[in-house]
Amino acid sequence: MVVGKSAGINTNLDIEIVQKLQEKGAEVICLKQPSREKFANTLREESGFHIFIFSGHSRSEEDGTIGWISLNNSDELSIDEFNNSLRYVIDKG
Repeated sequence: MVVGKSAGINTNLDIEIVQKLQEKGAEVICLKQPSREKFANTLREESGFHIFIFSGHSRSEEDGTIGWISLNNSDELSIDEFNNSLRYVIDKG
């Protein structure tokens, strides 16, 4: 789970709900406002991931041609960059 820029958003309930998955045997990794480097390095960990959850701000162009997720107060990932990161994880299996 990534909790990105969340000014004005209460993400505590999102975190609580996801962490309850641990009671069912899931391993939950929660990154709170990670840097781009921390985000990328975590996705590349050998253990891999099965579910990705994002809670926080995002934005997009009015015409819908591009969008971004806000990792923290200064770092954003475009949908293309995010797609490349996910492609890496998917290719690892």
